[in-house]
Amino acid sequence: MALSFGNFVLDERERSLTGPQGAIDLSARSIDMLFVFLERPNMLVEKRELFDIVWPGTIVEENTLHVHISALRKALGPDFVATIHGRGYRYVGPPPKRVQGSEIPALRSGGNLSRYRPECIARELEIKGLVTLVNQYPLVTTLGPGGVGKTTLVLKAAEELARGFPDGVWVVDLASISDGSLAESAIMQVLGIPVRTETAQQRAILDLLRPLAALLVLDNCEHVAHAVANVVRSLLYEAVKLKIVATSQVPLGLGEEHIFKLAPFSIDAASASERSAAEIFFIRCYEAQGESLAADELPLVRRLCTRLDGIALALKMAAARSATLGLGEVDRQLAEHLAELSTGRGDASGRHRSLAASLEWSYGILTEDEQRALRALGVFQGSFTLDGARAVIGEHADDHLTELVRRSLVARDGGDRTRYRLLETTRHFALQELAKLSEEQNARRVWRTTCCAVSRKAWPDGN
Repeated sequence: MALSFGNFVLDERERSLTGPQGAIDLSARSIDMLFVFLERPNMLVEKRELFDIVWPGTIVEENTLHVHISALRKALGPDFVATIHGRGYRYVGPPPKRVQGSEIPALRSGGNLSRYRPECIARELEIKGLVTLVNQYPLVTTLGPGGVGKTTLVLKAAEELARGFPDGVWVVDLASISDGSLAESAIMQVLGIPVRTETAQQRAILDLLRPLAALLVLDNCEHVAHAVANVVRSLLYEAVKLKIVATSQVPLGLGEEHIFKLAPFSIDAASASERSAAEIFFIRCYEAQGESLAADELPLVRRLCTRLDGIALALKMAAARSATLGLGEVDRQLAEHLAELSTGRGDASGRHRSLAASLEWSYGILTEDEQRALRALGVFQGSFTLDGARAVIGEHADDHLTELVRRSLVARDGGDRTRYRLLETTRHFALQELAKLSEEQNARRVWRTTCCAVSRKAWPDGN
């Protein structure tokens, strides 16, 4: 027997909690406390009662109780256990019900989108564009460089689309899996399919999703794109009522795939009196820290947005740091150590904890030759031509440049489509990697030689 509530199952025999992302690690005391709450839904459970039931005959400080309440809220979300100040706590989540083990997969109905509360700022046109594509096509992949805000945009679009999917919206975050062999298991855990099943994993996923009119969001696919593509290919063929949205730095490479490219926030305002999308986002993040922007600080904000290329993750981190150190100091620090920008928050996931971590993630899934090519391109300030890229990269330059563009690490220049550029944040990271490997001197020598050759070709008489 088990207790089901919302998207969670508490197994009474195994004393284990399972959620949309699979098994949840909770201490024995936290599990005991959860049983107490579920047995008394919407009823006040006084602190004294919790002490007597969970720690019978033991003297326990109130701080210990707070630790376990915090663990439950972290596992379930903030809307399950309410604090009744001065008295105790009350379970206010979805009504719990007893189910047999065979009934547990029925929890898939409704999806797990409610666990996510995305705030998508200054992206109204992008949301509208993505929603339109999802309504038209069975598979849409949102592409963009790391930290640009792909996940936030897709989750917000999924909220707007949710009413059109009676069987729910399911979000599968693949960032934490180490390789493609685990992709199917990650999807099964979110869908509530027992991983230990006699049916092949892909067949179990197909059997569950085939009849459903649902939206499946596959987040952070770039490092397992091939494995994800294998699953998605079968789903597109057999689950005809299913829609799939993926986020990735690289396309899945399927014929049915439609690409939605998400660019950084614009750093250019429509007029001198208006604010750019990057400025609007930065100011909102800054004000969320309890700060207010003075009129004479707007030029500093504009410079920060330009330094950070309008990358959402970088802007959010800079806003958080500015709230404590000041805009001017953060601007000075970024001029010296751009890629070291961090959130300073312990609850941020690994690659979202610092700008360097985000770039290292993207860099780490490249081949050695592609890494070398990206490092070499760091010597270019501003945009560069294909011939310039060939000169600094060397052998197989066209192939490596193509792959870096495909992986959203190099962009076609907006003003001249025959030129390319690295985001400034990416360029600083590439230069740091050049310096670590003692390659910078040689790369700059090749770059200077190339510049001289271009100059001689343009002005052969030296004038």
